[in-house]
Amino acid sequence: MPRGAKPSLFVSPGDRFGHGVVLLGDEVRITRPGAAVTERGVMVACDCGSTYAASLSSLNRGFVTSCGCGGQDWDEQILRRQIRALARAAGYKVRSLTLVRDDAG
Repeated sequence: MPRGAKPSLFVSPGDRFGHGVVLLGDEVRITRPGAAVTERGVMVACDCGSTYAASLSSLNRGFVTSCGCGGQDWDEQILRRQIRALARAAGYKVRSLTLVRDDAG
C-alpha cells in the first residue's frame, strides 16, 4: 500500500470466516516467508479451540477458513474414508453413507 493511503480492508470482532471468529484486540503484522513487506492481520479463534493470526486479505478473499484443523468437515471426510476402506476390506461396497451426529448421548 502506498504511503499515506487509507486501509481498505476491515473486519470487526465477532465476524465469522469459516470455522474462525475474529477476536477483540489490535491488528497484528504478518510476515510471509520470503516477503519483504508485512500484511495487516488479526487474531482469530477457531471452532476447535486454537487461535491463529490471519491476514485481512486472506480472510476477505476466503483463503483462510480455519487454523488448519479443517473443523467438523475434515473429521467427517476422514470417517467416511475409513468406513469405505473397512467395507472394502470385508468384501462390501458402500453405496450410500449418511453420518448423523448423536447429540443426545
